[in-house]
Amino acid sequence: PVPLWGSPQSGGVVAGGPGYQASVAENRPAGTAVARLTAVDPDAGEAGRLHYTGTGFPFAINNSTGWIVVASELDREVVDFYSFGVEAQDQGSPPMASSASVSVTILDVNDNSPEFTQREYGARLNEDAVVGTSVLTVSAVDRDASSAPCAAWTGRTCRSTPCGRTLSTRACQPGGRRWRSR
Repeated sequence: PVPLWGSPQSGGVVAGGPGYQASVAENRPAGTAVARLTAVDPDAGEAGRLHYTGTGFPFAINNSTGWIVVASELDREVVDFYSFGVEAQDQGSPPMASSASVSVTILDVNDNSPEFTQREYGARLNEDAVVGTSVLTVSAVDRDASSAPCAAWTGRTCRSTPCGRTLSTRACQPGGRRWRSR
């Protein structure tokens, strides 16, 4: 066969040559097309029929069409990049083959809730504290790649910061001394 080459499919970016480069969002279900392997064999008949193979968990390759599809759940926060080898082999005698590498980048989606860095926060405040005195700083993290700190709390008020979302509501325990995430 002539070396494998590719074309853009299903929103993935695929580059030709000795390797394929594609991307797929982590929330895509099994069966979603990622890229299509393509090889050309000038032989006629059975000798020119191609069979595609490769191992690239969590992806599967259709042996006759060359389509690479999502085979199982993707999670960018666990694995954000896969690289594996593929091969196109003709049915001639002796069989001839061509190989290439495939790189798939897993794209992030907002699929994780922010988590506070502590379960409970505590502070002491003098009764004669000046209005506007900083009392407590709380912090939360979000495992999604595009996340940034998103909220700040002052007293009983939660205000959004530029990312445009609040993390969750907060309640002040009786006595006004502890904040607890809910």
